[in-house]
Amino acid sequence: MDSIGNILTKYRKKAGLTQIDVAKELTRRGLKVNSGAVCTWEKDTIIPDAKHFLALCEILEIHNIYNEFIGYNLEDPFAKLNDEGISIVLKTIHLLEKSGEYTREENRAIFTPRKLPFYDIPVSAGTGNFLDGESFTEVEVSSDVSLKAEYGLRITGDSMEPRFVNGQIVWIQPASELHNGEIGIFFLDGNAYIKKFDHSKKGTYLVSLNTKYAPIELTENSNFKILGRVV
Repeated sequence: MDSIGNILTKYRKKAGLTQIDVAKELTRRGLKVNSGAVCTWEKDTIIPDAKHFLALCEILEIHNIYNEFIGYNLEDPFAKLNDEGISIVLKTIHLLEKSGEYTREENRAIFTPRKLPFYDIPVSAGTGNFLDGESFTEVEVSSDVSLKAEYGLRITGDSMEPRFVNGQIVWIQPASELHNGEIGIFFLDGNAYIKKFDHSKKGTYLVSLNTKYAPIELTENSNFKILGRVV
């Protein structure tokens, strides 16, 4: 089975798109990234998260995701059909939908708008800025924002690229503890950071996703506090 990056590259080239084209399509769908992020996915340096992955499959027209990325699925009703057989089934489905007699009644969940605090002073993804506890405005958020989120911040800097980019808004679930490898908001020596939490026998570090930034080691003299989890 080929790697995720190689499969994405193959379909991108098949579609005649550049990495910049893919980044623009993702941004148009509300998933703001740059071509550097697409490059890291294709090199298998970083695996795209679920939202970005499904959007990539839509953009690159990867329809049979299971078979393409995991392997042959015996429970797939299309598994034993050739391309002609699959085409016939899809045409039949289209005719059934068009007739209107076999469409399922959808029970759509009713979304209740909610407002969350949004902090005006950006949290740093580079050198760190103080997170002012009172400088915020309330903003109405869409259903895309996790129900676990209780406030939002704007990132400044490039140390968390390609996953998080300069100017991006992240939504935070307050937490005093994080699991190893989770992305969080941290207070350290007067500054607030968005970093990956890395705790092991070697020590505890705040790690940037952008490799040009060195990990920040926490010591017994550090004035440190976990503020929340990025959700």
